[in-house]
Amino acid sequence: DFHMAGGGRGVGSTGTFNWNLLFIWRGTPSWDKANVTSDTQPIRTPTMAGGLFAIHRLWWEKLGRYDPGYDLWGAENLEISYKTWMCGGDMVIVPCSQVGHVFRGKHPYKNPTDGPDQAFTHNARRLAEVWLDDIHKLYYYKSSPDAKSVDHGDISERLALKQRLNCRSFQWYMDNVIKDMYVPDIYPGGDKEVSREQ
Repeated sequence: DFHMAGGGRGVGSTGTFNWNLLFIWRGTPSWDKANVTSDTQPIRTPTMAGGLFAIHRLWWEKLGRYDPGYDLWGAENLEISYKTWMCGGDMVIVPCSQVGHVFRGKHPYKNPTDGPDQAFTHNARRLAEVWLDDIHKLYYYKSSPDAKSVDHGDISERLALKQRLNCRSFQWYMDNVIKDMYVPDIYPGGDKEVSREQ
């Protein structure tokens, strides 16, 4: 039995993330809303919620598809988001689109790691080591200190892909795509979050 559920995020919400490298919804910033003239117009989004997206096959292949070193699931949505923006593309939410998603009662595969949380941490650490700048890696490891003990595997091919595509830095992404992202205070004596909204 299929039925429509949710929907209607429209111009009101776009994707972001926290420094644990988890996707979260947020209100659409004023600078992105300013160019929207209707509720059905595509709107820029810094990140996407998950694997439900449309992309041209040649662009998907050029970007290196999903990282083959990821386990199970988790962080792949941020990986495709970061590399799309940093390597010359852009990402939009199309409010009037309809997407179907079927949830299974159980996973149809065997978990290759110690559990879904371990798989996510493995993937998030790979994501951080490949796509974040050194300062942003500090933010991640401050938020997820246990990740340092998780083996991320060989990332040399992903780093080579990033260089081959002449991708921009993560700081460029912060300055141009997700301008309101908070920056945690990583220095002793402070634990405040500093807003970067312009």
